[in-house]
Amino acid sequence: MKKLKQHLKKINLLVAIAITVLSCQQGALYDELPQNVVEAKNWFEQNPNLPITKNSFYKGKIDWNNSFLKNEKLYVPFSSSNLSLT
Repeated sequence: MKKLKQHLKKINLLVAIAITVLSCQQGALYDELPQNVVEAKNWFEQNPNLPITKNSFYKGKIDWNNSFLKNEKLYVPFSSSNLSLT
């Protein structure tokens, strides 16, 4: 009886780990951008004459895939192989 309880505990632990791993991987299954990122990208592309595009510090490519939300604000990084602060 004691061995049976030990085996059941191990099985429960393995099932819990499997469920945790599978639930974490579900986010990686969706390669789509969140809706607010898509809306921001569409707005930016529809308004090409923004003052930021005339700024000399505006270099690189907008990296929409690595954007993130923090405190209800959308942050979108720039990516470039030759970014500099000069």
